[in-house]
Amino acid sequence: MQRTDPAGAERRGIPRLDNGIAADPYPAPPPSATDLERSRRVIRLVAKPPTAMLAALAGLVAGKVFDSIWARLGRGEHPPEADDKNAGWAAVLGGALLQGAVYAAVQAAVKRGSATAVEKATGTWPGPTEAAAG
Repeated sequence: MQRTDPAGAERRGIPRLDNGIAADPYPAPPPSATDLERSRRVIRLVAKPPTAMLAALAGLVAGKVFDSIWARLGRGEHPPEADDKNAGWAAVLGGALLQGAVYAAVQAAVKRGSATAVEKATGTWPGPTEAAAG
């Protein structure tokens, strides 16, 4: 099947792509590494304030989640303080361990979610993209 060239692009020396669309005779040069790094820095800078606000909100949510879990365990409203003389080691360390795990999980979920949103909006991942060599 022969393609028609109604605009006469091929006669004017403009090559055509496989899909029949005329190729740009003056394509823009690819962005340099400096340009890419500069745009990446701008995206990171713009993404920081919303991410910080989400992280603060995540801290509040994590506190509520932890209090709910601690209450369901039947240990009272809040875990004992480390300097509470009447609290045992197991209750103090168990509470601290659970609290740290809940906070870390909620913070990681928020940070990962915001990075994914930034990537979807801008096409650039805001954090490190290379795996750390171990």
